[in-house]
Amino acid sequence: MIVPISPRALSQREGAILLKLLAEPFAGASGLRAQIPYTLVVAHWSEMSPSVDLDIRPGIASAGPIHGIIPVVSEVRDESGSYVGEIIIWATHGYLSGIEYAVVVDDRPRVLPDPQNVEVRLAR
Repeated sequence: MIVPISPRALSQREGAILLKLLAEPFAGASGLRAQIPYTLVVAHWSEMSPSVDLDIRPGIASAGPIHGIIPVVSEVRDESGSYVGEIIIWATHGYLSGIEYAVVVDDRPRVLPDPQNVEVRLAR
Protein backbone atom coordinates (compact mmCIF):
# COMPACT_ATOMS: atom_id res chain seq x y z
CA MET A 1 0.00 0.00 0.00
CA ILE A 2 1.54 3.31 -1.09
CA VAL A 3 1.85 5.84 1.75
CA PRO A 4 1.94 9.40 0.38
CA ILE A 5 4.08 11.89 2.31
CA SER A 6 4.71 15.60 2.09
CA PRO A 7 7.33 15.90 -0.65
CA ARG A 8 10.84 16.04 0.75
CA ALA A 9 14.38 16.16 -0.58
CA LEU A 10 16.31 12.93 -0.98
CA SER A 11 18.12 11.71 2.11
CA GLN A 12 21.90 11.46 1.89
CA ARG A 13 21.63 7.66 1.55
CA GLU A 14 18.93 7.84 -1.16
CA GLY A 15 21.07 10.29 -3.14
CA ALA A 16 24.19 8.14 -2.71
CA ILE A 17 22.35 5.01 -3.88
CA LEU A 18 21.08 6.84 -6.98
CA LEU A 19 24.56 8.17 -7.76
CA LYS A 20 26.12 4.73 -7.39
CA LEU A 21 23.65 2.94 -9.65
CA LEU A 22 23.48 5.75 -12.21
CA ALA A 23 27.29 5.82 -12.51
CA GLU A 24 27.07 2.79 -14.80
CA PRO A 25 27.25 3.73 -18.51
CA PHE A 26 23.87 3.13 -20.14
CA ALA A 27 21.69 5.23 -22.44
CA GLY A 28 20.02 7.90 -20.33
CA ALA A 29 22.25 7.51 -17.25
CA SER A 30 23.74 11.01 -17.45
CA GLY A 31 20.30 12.58 -17.89
CA LEU A 32 18.96 10.69 -14.87
CA ARG A 33 22.01 11.69 -12.81
CA ALA A 34 21.34 15.33 -13.70
CA GLN A 35 17.85 14.99 -12.16
CA ILE A 36 19.12 13.95 -8.71
CA PRO A 37 19.37 17.49 -7.25
CA TYR A 38 15.76 18.12 -8.37
CA THR A 39 14.31 14.84 -7.10
CA LEU A 40 11.71 14.68 -4.35
CA VAL A 41 10.48 11.70 -2.33
CA VAL A 42 6.67 11.70 -2.47
CA ALA A 43 5.65 8.32 -1.00
CA HIS A 44 6.81 5.19 0.78
CA TRP A 45 5.76 1.84 -0.66
CA SER A 46 4.31 0.82 2.70
CA GLU A 47 4.59 1.75 6.35
CA MET A 48 8.24 1.56 7.43
CA SER A 49 9.42 0.66 3.90
CA PRO A 50 12.69 2.07 2.57
CA SER A 51 11.31 1.82 -1.00
CA VAL A 52 10.05 5.18 -2.23
CA ASP A 53 8.29 6.91 -5.09
CA LEU A 54 10.10 9.87 -6.59
CA ASP A 55 9.03 12.97 -8.47
CA ILE A 56 11.13 15.53 -10.33
CA ARG A 57 10.61 19.26 -9.90
CA PRO A 58 8.96 20.92 -12.94
CA GLY A 59 11.13 22.24 -15.76
CA ILE A 60 13.82 19.54 -15.57
CA ALA A 61 14.75 17.78 -18.83
CA SER A 62 13.78 14.19 -19.52
CA ALA A 63 16.59 11.64 -19.82
CA GLY A 64 15.02 10.34 -23.03
CA PRO A 65 13.04 7.19 -23.73
CA ILE A 66 14.14 5.22 -20.66
CA HIS A 67 11.06 3.68 -19.03
CA GLY A 68 10.82 0.96 -16.39
CA ILE A 69 13.76 -0.59 -14.57
CA ILE A 70 17.13 0.95 -15.40
CA PRO A 71 19.56 -1.60 -16.93
CA VAL A 72 21.73 -2.02 -13.84
CA VAL A 73 22.05 -5.02 -11.54
CA SER A 74 22.78 -4.24 -7.90
CA GLU A 75 23.34 -6.86 -5.24
CA VAL A 76 23.12 -5.92 -1.58
CA ARG A 77 25.38 -7.85 0.80
CA ASP A 78 25.30 -7.88 4.58
CA GLU A 79 28.40 -7.48 6.76
CA SER A 80 29.26 -11.17 6.33
CA GLY A 81 29.03 -10.91 2.54
CA SER A 82 25.75 -12.82 2.21
CA TYR A 83 23.30 -11.73 -0.48
CA VAL A 84 20.28 -10.03 1.13
CA GLY A 85 18.59 -8.32 -1.81
CA GLU A 86 18.90 -5.76 -4.55
CA ILE A 87 18.22 -2.14 -5.31
CA ILE A 88 16.07 -1.37 -8.35
CA ILE A 89 15.79 2.13 -9.79
CA TRP A 90 12.65 2.94 -11.74
CA ALA A 91 12.22 5.59 -14.43
CA THR A 92 9.01 6.77 -16.07
CA HIS A 93 9.25 8.42 -19.49
CA GLY A 94 12.82 9.59 -18.83
CA TYR A 95 12.33 10.70 -15.23
CA LEU A 96 13.43 9.05 -11.98
CA SER A 97 10.31 7.57 -10.39
CA GLY A 98 11.29 5.07 -7.71
CA ILE A 99 13.90 3.39 -5.55
CA GLU A 100 12.99 -0.18 -4.63
CA TYR A 101 14.83 -2.23 -2.02
CA ALA A 102 13.86 -5.83 -2.79
CA VAL A 103 15.03 -8.09 0.02
CA VAL A 104 15.22 -11.87 0.30
CA VAL A 105 15.52 -12.07 4.08
CA ASP A 106 12.79 -12.33 6.71
CA ASP A 107 14.04 -9.39 8.77
CA ARG A 108 12.88 -6.56 6.50
CA PRO A 109 15.06 -3.45 6.73
CA ARG A 110 13.53 -0.05 7.38
CA VAL A 111 16.33 1.89 5.67
CA LEU A 112 18.26 1.56 2.44
CA PRO A 113 21.58 -0.25 2.70
CA ASP A 114 24.91 1.49 3.03
CA PRO A 115 26.03 2.14 -0.56
CA GLN A 116 29.32 0.40 0.29
CA ASN A 117 27.32 -2.84 0.68
CA VAL A 118 25.89 -2.56 -2.85
CA GLU A 119 27.70 -4.22 -5.77
CA VAL A 120 26.71 -2.75 -9.15
CA ARG A 121 27.11 -3.82 -12.79
CA LEU A 122 25.33 -3.28 -16.08
CA ALA A 123 22.57 -5.74 -16.89
CA ARG A 124 23.33 -8.07 -19.76
